[in-house]
Amino acid sequence: MLVHNDCFQSKDPLVGDVANAIDNASPGSVVGVNTIVYRNDGSILGDLDVELRNIIIEVKSGGGNGLTKQLTKLKKYSDKIVVAFAPNVKSSVMREATQNGFNVFKSLNDLIDYVLRNS
Repeated sequence: MLVHNDCFQSKDPLVGDVANAIDNASPGSVVGVNTIVYRNDGSILGDLDVELRNIIIEVKSGGGNGLTKQLTKLKKYSDKIVVAFAPNVKSSVMREATQNGFNVFKSLNDLIDYVLRNS
């Protein structure tokens, strides 16, 4: 019997849904949602939308403005793989992110497949 859990919630659009879908496909793989991260000086760097053991997922519900900058900032923060889930991303934003070496997923199923292959 398949158990469907919806234990992750977020005020940010799509974040809770993405975390729950990944956790249902790979139970226990989500280690954090909207985790606040800090710079060395103690100031807030930002938050990790969905954090897995070895992957950070930036979730964008809109066109994705500023996506590459955000992904780059996260990559400098962590040695984990940094990817994006942006179902409505503009093609120009996707092109910029991929040209900078980031994977951007428009399909939740494609993101889950990627997570399962890289966990």
